[in-house]
Amino acid sequence: MDAAEYPEEFDRLMDDVAEAMEEKRYEAALPLLHEALALVEDDPEAWQRLGATQFALGDDDAAIDAYRRWWSLAPRNPLAFRATANLLFRVGRLEESEAAALAWL
Repeated sequence: MDAAEYPEEFDRLMDDVAEAMEEKRYEAALPLLHEALALVEDDPEAWQRLGATQFALGDDDAAIDAYRRWWSLAPRNPLAFRATANLLFRVGRLEESEAAALAWL
């Protein structure tokens, strides 16, 4: 699905997510992100925000999974690679972080 074809509800939800994240209301953002991804399951930005939200809530494994999904949807996006490798490094998963860095190269 092309971004121009996304449902209006998805755009509204993502606007609400952005507002909640800006205000550091991550608990409020999480269900909105799940709802948005139910509408458009392959949106890279939604996966990025989901990972950031889960990390902020302390769910490192879920954040890593979301960032990996983001990276798989946007493999040429250096931010997706960097966020994934950085998060793996920050949580002490050094071999996986190194593997992510090598995969990017």
